[in-house]
Amino acid sequence: MDFLKSLFTPSIITCNNQLYVGSNNHRMSRSGASGREASASNNSYGDPTASPGCRREVQANTSRLQIAIERLRRQQEQVDRLAAQLQQTQNETQMLKSSQPQMEEQTKQMENQIGQAQTEEHRSMMQAQFKEFKNNLAQQVQRETQLEDLQTKLMAQLQAERSKLVELNNQLDSLQREMESQQLAVN
Repeated sequence: MDFLKSLFTPSIITCNNQLYVGSNNHRMSRSGASGREASASNNSYGDPTASPGCRREVQANTSRLQIAIERLRRQQEQVDRLAAQLQQTQNETQMLKSSQPQMEEQTKQMENQIGQAQTEEHRSMMQAQFKEFKNNLAQQVQRETQLEDLQTKLMAQLQAERSKLVELNNQLDSLQREMESQQLAVN
C-alpha cells in the first residue's frame, strides 16, 4: 500500500534513456526542462520531442497502474464487505447461542407451571403458550443452524477474496519493481 501513496508524489519513468517526471495527474515532463518546456510538455503525455513510442510506453505504464489500482480498490471493497457480513453473522450466532441457557431454563419453568396448574382451563392456556414457546425455540435452533452454514460459506469466500487481494498486491508490486528497474537503467 506504500506504493499507492507514492502515486500521489512525483514519479520517474524512463524511455529511450530519457528521464520523465510525472505526478498523480499523469502529466509527464522531461527532467531538466525549462519552465516553458516543462509547461508545454505537461499538456501532453511526455516530452513533445520524445518519440511516439516513448509516449506510448509512458501512457501504457500509467494505464497499467490505473487499472491495477482500481482492481485493488474494488477487491479491497469486496473483502471489506464480506468481512462485515461475516462479523454480523458471527454476532447474531453468538447472540442466539448466549440465549440458549435462558431458553432452556424458561422451558423447565413452564413445564413445572403446567404440572402445578389448578384448573384444566389454566392448564390448557399454559400448554398453548408452551407450544408456541417450543415453536419459537425450534425456529431459533433452525436459524442458528442456517447462520452457522452461512458463516462457513462466508469464511470460505473471504479466504478466496483475500487470496485474490494478495495476488493483486503482488501484481502491483511487480509493476512497481518493473518501473523502478526502468528508472535504475537510466541512473
